[in-house]
Amino acid sequence: LVVALYFSWQITLMCLVTVPIMAFSFYMILQSGAGNDGLLGKEAYEAAANIADETLSSMPTIASFGGETKAAKRYEGHLGEAEDSAIRQSKKLGLGTGFLWGSFFGMMGIGFWWGGHLTIQSREQAMINNPIPADFETNDIYAVNRAIADE
Repeated sequence: LVVALYFSWQITLMCLVTVPIMAFSFYMILQSGAGNDGLLGKEAYEAAANIADETLSSMPTIASFGGETKAAKRYEGHLGEAEDSAIRQSKKLGLGTGFLWGSFFGMMGIGFWWGGHLTIQSREQAMINNPIPADFETNDIYAVNRAIADE
């Protein structure tokens, strides 16, 4: 940042406009992994695993009473909760990653646009400070240089 400010403080300040969007995207990415959705998904998978364990450990009893479909529905219910939380978690991660890349490309676009603007502005200022002489093409020095270049 210090080096960028030294070389072109104007471009650096223009690019810093996207930093709050980057910070928000990092927050969203961190929330996707450390938020409540991951905890809810873990708890739902644990509940489903407990149902599967208790069903498999007492399979002869469940089979004798015809409770396979009931156990399967209980298992699928907990898997549905885990799936929903995983989908919410993935949406947050995708949105945060999209904002991160969007702000990155926005920063590059602003830098190129403003850098081009500054280049054009400096060229115009250079033309004002050092105008081309009116007799440029009829000047003897120009004719000598043109003859050397044509050889």
